Amino acid sequence: MLLFSLIESKLILPVHLRHLHTRRADEIGAFTRFQRKFSHGLETFIERVYRPSLNTALNWRYLVISVFIALFILSLTLPMSGRMKFTFFPRVQGEFATGTLQMQEGTPLK
Repeated sequence: MLLFSLIESKLILPVHLRHLHTRRADEIGAFTRFQRKFSHGLETFIERVYRPSLNTALNWRYLVISVFIALFILSLTLPMSGRMKFTFFPRVQGEFATGTLQMQEGTPLK
């Protein structure tokens, strides 16, 4: 399956893309304009917010790992301390459940 996917991506797909017709700027619809604005906004977010945050996290990688380990340990100890109530299997009020079903006359049992 992986081999077929590789063959398709290298041989078949480029041929299909070569026959793709592009639209002129005056033929672009509202959905395409929305897609372009959204794409531009996402790229701007990546360049201005995500990439600098990622670089900072990579430069301070040991601090970031330590903070996440501390938060993980805190999340494990919170239920154990009793501050957050947690019952694994809560008690059920009764051992049997009963129900009543009413059907119209002539309804088959199957």
